[in-house]
Amino acid sequence: MWNIYFQEVQMILTNIPIRLIFSVFTLLLLLSIAACQSQPEDQTSTLQPTIRPFNANSPDETADSGSTVSLEPTEEPTLAASPTLTPLPTVTSPVPTPTSTTEPPPTPSPPPSATFYEVQAGDALLAIAETFNVSPDALATANGYEAIEEFALIAGTEIQIPLCQVHEIVSGNTLAGIAQMCAVTLNELITYNIKSLAPLGSFDAVPVGFSLIIPQESNSPEDLDCVSQPAREQVIEYKPESGEGIYCLSQKFSVSTTTILQANIDRLGGDNVYGDTSLLIPSANGAIYQVTSDDITAGITIVALARWYELADDQILDWNGNRVEDPLSEGQQLYLPGANLIFGVYHSVVETEEGNDE
Repeated sequence: MWNIYFQEVQMILTNIPIRLIFSVFTLLLLLSIAACQSQPEDQTSTLQPTIRPFNANSPDETADSGSTVSLEPTEEPTLAASPTLTPLPTVTSPVPTPTSTTEPPPTPSPPPSATFYEVQAGDALLAIAETFNVSPDALATANGYEAIEEFALIAGTEIQIPLCQVHEIVSGNTLAGIAQMCAVTLNELITYNIKSLAPLGSFDAVPVGFSLIIPQESNSPEDLDCVSQPAREQVIEYKPESGEGIYCLSQKFSVSTTTILQANIDRLGGDNVYGDTSLLIPSANGAIYQVTSDDITAGITIVALARWYELADDQILDWNGNRVEDPLSEGQQLYLPGANLIFGVYHSVVETEEGNDE
């Protein structure tokens, strides 16, 4: 059978001209060459595999070995130039300035004042006393009367009501009477008002219109010792203990309050706090004084001082109790027994050659 088929093909080929066979072969060869030259250049691009990861949750993908791997042409990436890193500026947190917690000093309240009442026609002393809850005797004392019988009400005039917070001195008032009226000790009353009383130089004649602040609480210890001390000859410095006011010191050292006041006007006034500063205490009633350059210029002598204060020459002593003689020197400390400096130390009397005072 195959022989018959082979013979038939051979007969067909024998009958085809050789020139025709050669032409067909040549045509096929040219077509092949043309087909090769017409392929696009981009088919030679490098192919990079793109692998799609398997997603078990995707309904389109399965976990078998048939996972799809596709080859897609990709261009090689071009590396961009690395950016220059500029360091950030260092930010320094500002240190907060501590806020001052010091509160400004409070605005001082205006000083309190005494209470007065204008008498109306028909007013009675007892009715006024009941209205202000004070005693008739206190009303009389507050207005300078020793007894209520002496106190006559006159319509249109003002009377002081003793509420014992502030008291304004009226004619007839005494510090002892005011202290008794307000149930405070004289020692507490004087000490509480010492800054305003000290410049007066004496407690014996407090001027009319002078305001006293009445202490509302007692600061005197129960064991306050105001017992008189033994006599001495020297001027001493003494720092008051708690509760020891000027009145207590006058009892303790057997000298008047005026003597203590006049010896310590500078130490009791100004910004000094009573009890923080030592006080000068003379050995007896009198005045202590330090000679100034003005005294020397004015020519003050022991003789002139003794005559002015009606003292013997040998009665003027120094602070240690020793007799002082002329000439005086600046800063010299003098004690003038019995002298009252309420009007200041004598500066104007200078003894002349004839022994007369100018």
